Amino acid sequence: MSEAKPIILKLGGSAITDKTQELVAKTEVINRLADEIKRADLDNLIIVHGGGSFGHPTAQRYGIKEGYKEPAQKLGFAETHHVMTMLNGLVMDSLILHEVAALSIAPSCCVVTENGKIKFLEENLIKRVLKMGFTPVLYGDVVFDEKRGFTVLSGDQLVAYLAIKLKAEKIVIGVDTDGLFDDDPKTNPNAKPYKHLTLEELKKIQNQ
Repeated sequence: MSEAKPIILKLGGSAITDKTQELVAKTEVINRLADEIKRADLDNLIIVHGGGSFGHPTAQRYGIKEGYKEPAQKLGFAETHHVMTMLNGLVMDSLILHEVAALSIAPSCCVVTENGKIKFLEENLIKRVLKMGFTPVLYGDVVFDEKRGFTVLSGDQLVAYLAIKLKAEKIVIGVDTDGLFDDDPKTNPNAKPYKHLTLEELKKIQNQ
């Protein structure tokens, strides 16, 4: 059992799903990543993956991010969480097939936000999972929010929060762009890449 600083691996939703087709995963990519994770044999690894074509379309249809406004959204909240567990299941299937002792942790059960920002995360659970030698796997999810009723929690915000709270050694980002940008380079041609990102800069990004 180790208490070393964790390494956080973010698997972007656009990297592991086909964003042109709803509910279509890139299984070959997921399997390749699982194989690389197994071969890397890293202690204290935390994996966070995005929603891609699984979570985003459903959440947008029901306006989940903006918060609770009408009863029909409750079904949308449940559907969004369900499709995210489907994607997470595919990731978990591959990790376990590659003999990675991964443990799925649903943010909807351990995170509370306030106006879309994380207010509480059961970090002791994450620490215990790491201490026992497991690899926790979290993901973008729907969560309950103290102001909005509920909202969408992105994988990116999870990564930033965990990195700060757990004093991560490093963050590794797996995306389908050439690096990490201050905005989406696919829609903003003026998006600038980060050459180096400190924890202080990460705090600023998290609070934007």
